[in-house]
Amino acid sequence: MVLGDTPDELAPGESATIMVRYDPTAYGKQRANVSVFSSAVGRARYTVKLAGSGVAPASAPDIAITGDTETIRAGDRKARPGTGTKLGGVEVGQTVEQTFTIRNRGGSALTLDTMFFFISGVHSLDYQITVRPPASTLDPTRTTTFAVSFTPSELGKRKADIIVISNDPDETPFVFRVVGVGR
Repeated sequence: MVLGDTPDELAPGESATIMVRYDPTAYGKQRANVSVFSSAVGRARYTVKLAGSGVAPASAPDIAITGDTETIRAGDRKARPGTGTKLGGVEVGQTVEQTFTIRNRGGSALTLDTMFFFISGVHSLDYQITVRPPASTLDPTRTTTFAVSFTPSELGKRKADIIVISNDPDETPFVFRVVGVGR
């Protein structure tokens, strides 16, 4: 939103200030343009690109998921070291299990829809949620865990996405990739 009055005309050498207020109505990155039209020869319009991010208030619930020692980024489509998302090489038909920790970093209760923790993707049948979170509501700073098993059915790289549904206003669904290799 552009605030204040701007003059209709400027004399040579004069300037004007345009004040823009960003008041997001949604979470995430947003972009906009502000255009100023002019009677200047050869430059009828000046456009300024703007960007901002709508963020959840500190009082909202905020989900964080950790594998080994590192926090997993929501929407991460790559298995990264330290996050527990790289399950390594496993003999075909054998099983390895990884435990993940969910933490509420927000200021109000985080509600997990534990019935809708699920796995999708091309190799999703090689993965299973073997332990569902025992707690479906986490007060601020509280944690719970869930476990995912990997049993490769074939040789080669096997990947799937873990999907966690909660009441976090800007990270639901929380999706992250897991990768294992059938040997």
